[in-house]
Amino acid sequence: MHKRFCFICGNQAIKEGLCEGCWSKRNKLAEFPDKIEFVQCPKCNLIQIRTKWVNPDFEKLIKDSTKISGETDAWSFTLQKNGYEVEVRGLKDGIRMVERHNIRLHAIKNICPVCGRLLSGYYEAIIQVRGEYNDSILEQLEKEARNIGKTDSMAFYRQEMVKGGADYFFGSKKAVKQIALSLKKKYGAELTESFQVVGRKDGKDLVRTIIAVRFAKK
Repeated sequence: MHKRFCFICGNQAIKEGLCEGCWSKRNKLAEFPDKIEFVQCPKCNLIQIRTKWVNPDFEKLIKDSTKISGETDAWSFTLQKNGYEVEVRGLKDGIRMVERHNIRLHAIKNICPVCGRLLSGYYEAIIQVRGEYNDSILEQLEKEARNIGKTDSMAFYRQEMVKGGADYFFGSKKAVKQIALSLKKKYGAELTESFQVVGRKDGKDLVRTIIAVRFAKK
């Protein structure tokens, strides 16, 4: 059988007149950008992926930014000063390939909505606990707030004890309504909703929702 040789280096050719090494140099399994930019909050370190703020997963970010031409079966990531060295293994046109790439990561700093509200002291809604309540009711309220906070990052809150009750300031109006309805269902509390203009933004009133939750004596 007549052997063919690579027209670049002279080694045995296997595809398109090229040896495996020379063919691999001309045909990439993975195409990476030299630099990946992303938006990161300097306060909580969350990063923005489309419209969501999530915990940073830079390996996933790199994979999602990579154009694959073939089938990959192994990835490895080595952290460097300004990014990662990435090794990717796989097959392209039946040829086994191993590639290494150095990826620079660049964070664009921007405050996320949650930290922005915390820094500005702005809360979207308030629960006012009034009447004949007790510590177990407040504990239930805070428990529900923590559970909602697992899926709604805007459901952060602070408590302020006032004359006649307790006020809970929340970043999320949706969370306040959900908690108030739950307290009504569980304890038979009476709900009263009102609104307060707390400022203006972009020419529109900023309106805070206030829900008074009153507990009757049993």
